[in-house]
Amino acid sequence: MAVKGSTRRTEKDLNEILDRISAGEKITHICSDDHLPCEWSVRKWRRNDHELDGRFWAAMKQGVLPDIEAWEARLDGAADRDETLKADKMLAHLRWKAERLLEGFQDKQSVEVEHIVVERVVGWREPVVIEGDVVPMPADDAVSYIPAAAE
Repeated sequence: MAVKGSTRRTEKDLNEILDRISAGEKITHICSDDHLPCEWSVRKWRRNDHELDGRFWAAMKQGVLPDIEAWEARLDGAADRDETLKADKMLAHLRWKAERLLEGFQDKQSVEVEHIVVERVVGWREPVVIEGDVVPMPADDAVSYIPAAAE
C-alpha cells in the first residue's frame, strides 16, 4: 500500500494543485496522487485561509473553459447515441457552471435592480374647521391655510 503524501502545506504542492485545477482537472482526481495531500486536508486549508480560498476560486473559474472545450470535442467525436447524450448532458452542466462563475457566460436578460428606500410618516391630523365647514387640506404640507380671523 502506497503512503499518501504529507498533510503539510507547501507552496510547491499548492501551485501544482492550482495549476491542475486551472487546466480543468478535478480536485478529487488531483489529490488522489500519492505525492500530494489528501482532498480533506486541502479543503481544510481553504476553509481556514480566505486568501487561499480566493486563489482556488480563481483557478476553478479558469478551469471551466478547458472543461467545456474537452466535452465539445467529445461531442464532436461521439461514435454512438449514448456518447452523444452523455457529452450533451455534461456540456449543459458545464454551461450552467460557467454562468455562475464567469461574467461572459451570464444570461443577457439578467437585470440589476437598484432599491430605493423612501420613508413616509403617516398620521392623523386635526381637521381645520372654519365657520362650521371642514377645510380640505392638500396632500402635502407645501401650503398652509391660516384663516384671517385666527391671526
